[in-house]
Formats: sequence, structure tokens, C-alpha cells
Amino acid sequence: MKRNLDFRTGTVSSHEPIAIRPHSIAPEQPDRLLRVSPQHRLLVRDARGAERLVAAKGLIDLAGVRVMAGCRQITHLQLVFDRHEVLRAENCWTERFYPSALSIANAPARFQRALFQL
Repeated sequence: MKRNLDFRTGTVSSHEPIAIRPHSIAPEQPDRLLRVSPQHRLLVRDARGAERLVAAKGLIDLAGVRVMAGCRQITHLQLVFDRHEVLRAENCWTERFYPSALSIANAPARFQRALFQL
């Protein structure tokens, strides 16, 4: 699915993308610049070594992770599955969009129609 966001209108600033520079999460993770939505979750290890899915906006205190403030617009390409999936992107394990009832209910009507056409 494809979703375009225009930040120049000032209505979606809470959705400004998160930029994650190479090696910001762990050695070789990511291995290239990774840009994701603030709610996009990545699989990371906590201080005890346990793996957790963490929203990208929860990583902004790490060196090399920042909100792309001033971004004018972005296109989100979302892989949609009929069950929960975790895939590798730029050498990071990342969660793919899973259309829960809540996320569908809160999505714009155009997005809902596109999802139900799949």
C-alpha cells in the first residue's frame, strides 16, 4: 500500500519520519540509512538482552536517531500481510504493517477502501 503525507499543511506533524543512521541501534544495524514512520516498530535488544519491538519514536534518544523535522512530504510504502510479520530492512528486523481493527478504524476512508480491495 502507498500513502503520501504532506507536512506543509501542518496537520500531520506528529507523523514526521524518523531517520536512523547506520550502526545507531547496534553494530551493523542498520547497515544503511533507514527512514521509518514514528510508530514503525523495530526489534531491538534491551539492556538485559531481551528482544523487544520498539516504536521508532522511542529510539530518538539514541545517537544517530532523529525526527526528520522540516521534512516537507514523504511516501510510505507498506507491505500488508494477513498476519503479524517481522522482516529484515537495512539489516534491522522491522515489523510490517498489520491491519488491526483499531488501526483500520483510525485510518482515513481512502486508506480503508484500498486495504479492503487487497
